[in-house]
Amino acid sequence: MIIIKRNIICAIIFVLILITSTVVVLAINNNAKNQDEKIARIYQDKKLIYTIDLNSVKKTYRLTIDGEDKSENIVEVRNGSIGIIEASCTDHICIDTGFIDNSSVPVVCLPNKIIIEISDNTDNSIDAVAN
Repeated sequence: MIIIKRNIICAIIFVLILITSTVVVLAINNNAKNQDEKIARIYQDKKLIYTIDLNSVKKTYRLTIDGEDKSENIVEVRNGSIGIIEASCTDHICIDTGFIDNSSVPVVCLPNKIIIEISDNTDNSIDAVAN
């Protein structure tokens, strides 16, 4: 009877150690993913004009991008995200896109020829199920 109780206690301790180890490994892995590079690249008329490491941004700031025919876009750079907050274009789709924080969708202002995209280490490719 005592041997059975001892085996049960050993099994419970083993399971608790296994669960704790799994939680620690997942926490470390999640922290490593959060530290991945997030590089924003801003293009104007197909030319790279700014490269910004979004993870290193300490304080929010704005960039004014002047273009041809008095076009103007104001880009706000935050820690981990970037977006256009003002634009001289008529449709304002670039503003409506909002702030981006990953590589899945760029911010594009076609009338002013501005593209903002993020390069990161995530795999956003379409999987076999989604095609």
